[in-house]
Amino acid sequence: MDYKFIKILFIIFFIFYHNPSISEIVYDKDKILITKNEILIFQNLYKNFKGIDINKNNAIKNIILQKKVIEKFIKLQKEYIENLDSLIIEENGETIRENEIRFNFIRYAKIQNEFIYDYFNSEFTIKDLEIILNKFTEIKLPISDNNCLTISKQHNFKNNNSFINSLFNDLKNNSQDYSFKIDKKAYDICINNKFYQIINEEISRYIEIITENKFKVFVYES
Repeated sequence: MDYKFIKILFIIFFIFYHNPSISEIVYDKDKILITKNEILIFQNLYKNFKGIDINKNNAIKNIILQKKVIEKFIKLQKEYIENLDSLIIEENGETIRENEIRFNFIRYAKIQNEFIYDYFNSEFTIKDLEIILNKFTEIKLPISDNNCLTISKQHNFKNNNSFINSLFNDLKNNSQDYSFKIDKKAYDICINNKFYQIINEEISRYIEIITENKFKVFVYES
């Protein structure tokens, strides 16, 4: 037997023998096995990719859904998965396949991103935007009477229908028309990149929940 292969087997045995918690199975149901180590790696990936800490129970739920979605895609849309895998390898290198947990995490993230993109373009409505904006206690933004060369003051646009319509048209059609009036005086809302980033992150989280529910229907439908 090849010496190098024996050495690798010995290293693997040594790691798992001296650290039994690494291979400790915490979930075993419906042909899905999840180890303690997989949960830790998943939590780290989730933090790095989404900037959010996720607890053990939610990590397990996400891993289960992830595994079931990927399995269903492989079964029903094999060509799509093959193209997706080729893209992931092109972006991350062939060695990405050696890290199954990270590979599947990226697979699922890309599938979900496509669902989010499709939902935003075809189904996202102004009512969805209103729900998202209602989470904020206030929406204070700078306004200007000279095309944002100088700032006149801050104004709260919470529950302002004109602003919501303008923001929706901007997000959907890149219109960027934020003119409005206060006491018959014309102003422009001066929106910076930070505000767009916050709104886009909230929209992504909102649609992500919707797509997860769609994934569940997709996975468990006959």
